[in-house]
Amino acid sequence: MEHALVKRFPIRCLSTRFAGVSAAVAWSAVAWSVGILSAADWSILPTLPDRPGVRVVVGACPPAELVRLADGGRQVVYALADAATIATWRNAVAGTTAGTQVWAGPGIPLRDNLADAVIVAGPLPGVDQAELIRVLAYGGTAFVAEGPRWTTVNAPVPVGLGRRTDHQDTPRLVGGVADDSLVVPPFALRWWDGPAMATEYPRPAQGDGVIGVVADGGITAVLTDVERPDPWAQVPAGRTLVVRNVANGVRLWTRAAPKGIAVAMGGGRIFLLDNAGVTALSADTGTEVWSRPLPTRRGTRPIAWTPSAVVVGGLNQIEQFACAEGTPLGKQVDISDWTSVDDSVISIAMNGAVTRWQAGKPVWTSTPDPALALPAKTFSSNIRVSGVVGDLVGVTGGTPVILRTFNLADGKPRWTATAPPSQDAKSHFIRNPIFPWGGGVAWATQVFDPATGAARGQAPEASGSRCTNGTVTPRFVSDGRGNYLLPGATKPVYEHGLRGGCWAGLAIAQGRLLAVPTVCSCVNYILPGWSGLAAQQAPRPGGQERETGQAKAQGQPPAATDWPEHRRSGTRGAASPVAVPADLTLRWSATVAATVATPLAEQWRMRAPRLTPPVVAGGQVVVADGDGHQVIALSLADGTERWRYTLSARIDSAPTLVGGACIFGGRDGAVTALDGSSGGLIWRVRVAPAEDLVVSAGQVESAWPVPGAVLMVGGLVHAVAGRTGGIDNSAASTIPTTKHGGNTIITSGMAYAAIDLASGEVKRRTAVGGRNDLPILGEGSLLLGGGSLLLGEGTAVDLSTGTNQRLRKFPSPSRPLERGHPAAGLIDGMRTQRGIAQPWVAAWDDAGKDGGAVFAGQLDPTRQLAQDTSSRLAETWVRLVDDDGKLRWSQELPKDSLPTAIILAGDAVVVAGGTKATGTAPASAWIQVRARGDGRLRQTVPLPDLTVPDGLAVVPGALVATTRDGRVLCLGR
Repeated sequence: MEHALVKRFPIRCLSTRFAGVSAAVAWSAVAWSVGILSAADWSILPTLPDRPGVRVVVGACPPAELVRLADGGRQVVYALADAATIATWRNAVAGTTAGTQVWAGPGIPLRDNLADAVIVAGPLPGVDQAELIRVLAYGGTAFVAEGPRWTTVNAPVPVGLGRRTDHQDTPRLVGGVADDSLVVPPFALRWWDGPAMATEYPRPAQGDGVIGVVADGGITAVLTDVERPDPWAQVPAGRTLVVRNVANGVRLWTRAAPKGIAVAMGGGRIFLLDNAGVTALSADTGTEVWSRPLPTRRGTRPIAWTPSAVVVGGLNQIEQFACAEGTPLGKQVDISDWTSVDDSVISIAMNGAVTRWQAGKPVWTSTPDPALALPAKTFSSNIRVSGVVGDLVGVTGGTPVILRTFNLADGKPRWTATAPPSQDAKSHFIRNPIFPWGGGVAWATQVFDPATGAARGQAPEASGSRCTNGTVTPRFVSDGRGNYLLPGATKPVYEHGLRGGCWAGLAIAQGRLLAVPTVCSCVNYILPGWSGLAAQQAPRPGGQERETGQAKAQGQPPAATDWPEHRRSGTRGAASPVAVPADLTLRWSATVAATVATPLAEQWRMRAPRLTPPVVAGGQVVVADGDGHQVIALSLADGTERWRYTLSARIDSAPTLVGGACIFGGRDGAVTALDGSSGGLIWRVRVAPAEDLVVSAGQVESAWPVPGAVLMVGGLVHAVAGRTGGIDNSAASTIPTTKHGGNTIITSGMAYAAIDLASGEVKRRTAVGGRNDLPILGEGSLLLGGGSLLLGEGTAVDLSTGTNQRLRKFPSPSRPLERGHPAAGLIDGMRTQRGIAQPWVAAWDDAGKDGGAVFAGQLDPTRQLAQDTSSRLAETWVRLVDDDGKLRWSQELPKDSLPTAIILAGDAVVVAGGTKATGTAPASAWIQVRARGDGRLRQTVPLPDLTVPDGLAVVPGALVATTRDGRVLCLGR
């Protein structure tokens, strides 16, 4: 059967459109001669795929063409060329969905199968036909310029690209068994879209907030109740159907599904079930094809797809509809359990009879089985269709638990097995299906001959699943909690950073392992958000580890009263001896991040505010426009712009101003140093272990971004690249592992580097983390304590030796927290601790004067210091806590307010926040100045919008704030 991907991106010659085009071309493995196209030649570029995705341009291309290829902001366009060409592009495309990258080759640095289209307009070393096929998504197309002509090359759809047509099962291999053979651990990230919205307070009502995940035809659809338009908003009551390009995670469309129950997919359509009925949608556009009403019904697998029928399950019954037009095909009652397989439905009735249905009609029915029978009208999962493997159907149930098997073709009985007394049909890590293992059929950890049922020994069990669904694939078994069994193994391998959702588990289809947000807060290294992973690949060679510019640091070092880095100092205390000016008024306002009205840009802004917190030194305010890929310097006196520098990727964190230089990490995987007075490049050093690019929230960036604000200690710039210690490990030639708790754990997902400030020379490199201590990096996550570089969650690097450490307590008398840190958990604008969003902010004075720490929010800080995050207060407050953890004072903030930033400034506490709209009262944003001694309110200043998290800085005569709407504000007398 022709795959849907082939239909969407047909593999065909485009020579009918214009002369001189052939279906394939061969080049040298090193380089080839390609004519540089003129502007007129771009007009004959063939029609590109029309759905949102990733396009890559190799070689010279006019900036206007990059913007045109972005198709009104529906496409991600990433251009690769030499330094001189890139320099002419970056400012021209800044803030759009087009990005750039200097690349020395060989090859294209994009990871496998991510690009929907590649346009080769000029030579790049190592790019041949095989390289184009490697980076193209299955069914994608490359367009190669040969002077005034274009040649096309299409990527084939490989064998083994499985489907997931309902939230638990796939055609033929069912009961938690996936038929995709392309995915195998260790896993490497292909795309990511955060943050972990399912972990926001309050938690969604159903499990982790992910109701169903399906994938087919190159797209994946997720039914979820954790999508929000704003990182600070509460989880909405309604649900959303989100459809993405499965290759690169780019969002195709969304649809509100307020009462959605389940989702299924197949035949180019998505089937959405809610309390009213079932609706068929076009998978490409989301438009409604047909809708049929149904009474309210429930079930563990309420909807599934076969090529001829959509199957809806309810209370002891199933109902089927024709896929094409929704015509009812009949209702079957007294059904205990069912599943879909091929073009059939396998059900088991209350009397223990098994039936195979096609198009609503029975093909065969077995004899009723008293051992599997249930009382009439009893809804129960004690008996179930356990699995379909090859030509074998299995059902389980009864007391003691038995497995009955039948021929798929005719329903004739095959053989019966009995589970050990200690096991039952509901407790196993893969919910007790039958699955292929070692040439036999495994059930209840036992292996049987599929033809005769003769015992063949034991199938190893990964671990107890507790609350997560396990998955069996042709190449490994997963328990959904990070444990993986490989063929021939007797013990599992544990890979950090992944855990299946409580309801959805780990979806494996279309060449991707699709991980969803999880509410598990007991493990700090889980990659938050939505992600698509695939089998590990070798790192791409090439790229520049160090780039040297012409500029030199010419500015003055920061003064003791400046605010030169994130939260002012390396300890990230957000405290300064400088007094706040009395009677604050607005001195100036500068909009530095312009709104980009494109579909993908809207997705970016859903994830984070555009501006970073401000840093101030030498009479300049410096901020980064994250989505615009720019660092901007303004005059502190009047807000006029002094310089602007454009990077090739987003910038999450505030720059660090030191020694006349402006230094920052970016999602390009590098640290960049600029002259603080002119913005000229001094050097750029890659911290990422390899130049591998992935797709993140609709942009192309390094698999190892540098999100945390860098630290400057002893003449060295310290930085860490990566997202979590569990992912990504694919740069290693041999996968580093460690032993912990009886498991072999795959490690080394982050990289640390110490860089000489003056020369840009890397003095030290090492992998970060190990055992069970691997943290998640976020904006501002690097902080200094006790001579160590702290990464949150107790993981640290000794700055004198570069070795890993494990700290049980934060080395500061004012913050004796073992777990988490308010400055160490900003992930795409959401403050998190152990993967859980924190509704509070904090600042502390490391000198220990007049109280150790001040908090604002909705959690009791005395409980927080005692490692208890379960307390939630009705009011919102600001409180000061002594060095010994005792509460000194507490003052209420406005009702229903949300604090976003707090600092200690001389004898004052400054709190920024806002109040949600209630009734007729509009939303508001403000800054409050309170007395440090007793917390009494001195002044309230209204703001045009909420500040970004930690978006305050104080220097003599001025209070500076950055707001979510892209403005820098300076307040003073």
